[in-house]
Amino acid sequence: MTTRRSMLAAGLAVASVPIWGREAVSAAPSPAAQAPAFYRYRVGDLQVTAINDGVAYRSLDGFVPNAPPGALQQAMAEHFLPSDRFPITFTTLVINTGSKLVLIDTGNGDLGAPTSGLWMGNFRAAGFDPAAVDTVIFSHFHADHINGFRRKDGTAVFPGAEIMVPEREWAFWTSDNEMSRAPDGLKPNFANVRRVFGPVMKDVTTFAWDKEVVPGITSIDANGHTPGHTAFAVTSGNGRLMVMSDTTNNPHIFA
Repeated sequence: MTTRRSMLAAGLAVASVPIWGREAVSAAPSPAAQAPAFYRYRVGDLQVTAINDGVAYRSLDGFVPNAPPGALQQAMAEHFLPSDRFPITFTTLVINTGSKLVLIDTGNGDLGAPTSGLWMGNFRAAGFDPAAVDTVIFSHFHADHINGFRRKDGTAVFPGAEIMVPEREWAFWTSDNEMSRAPDGLKPNFANVRRVFGPVMKDVTTFAWDKEVVPGITSIDANGHTPGHTAFAVTSGNGRLMVMSDTTNNPHIFA
């Protein structure tokens, strides 16, 4: 007769069978730390590495003002996500062209949510050195995309890098006229743009849409999230990649 005790004994017997000729070490300690959050892949001849910068959480209340009551909570629950808060993850790209190391955006730096700010540790763990970055391309000027460029104490993170920004984004956020008539809730972002780029304003290169910013990376008009919000087409050989930061934010709700 099969009993719970006999089934348990059988399970233990199976667990002790040697694997590939070696005894399994089931009592080995489990490491507590997670593996660094980066992922490498290729687009043609280009090597692309996604670097995670952690996460921030926002209340679902009022997050999408025109959504019917309860719709956001239902959509989140249907996709096995928290129904009381909205997780916003932060990920940027490092593109090695073979001759240049290029960043698209820089993450939160040391000024984001307590659950963010992991970018530099993951960047270094992926084998990169900030001193080796040749070019930093920005998609738009929200804090979670530009604060990693300059630390809270004002020091530069990529002092030798070329800085490339969308011309419409630059014109809007550096305009004193736009800042003077902006709603109060938007004024801190104008101030933050000046904090990040102020010391290097003369060194910033602006680019238009539909232009190859660096070889293999072309800018695309994605305005709406901000006036100069930009997506990028990354191409090499038969490889194609569309980089669209913050366009959908979370596909379970916005797509």
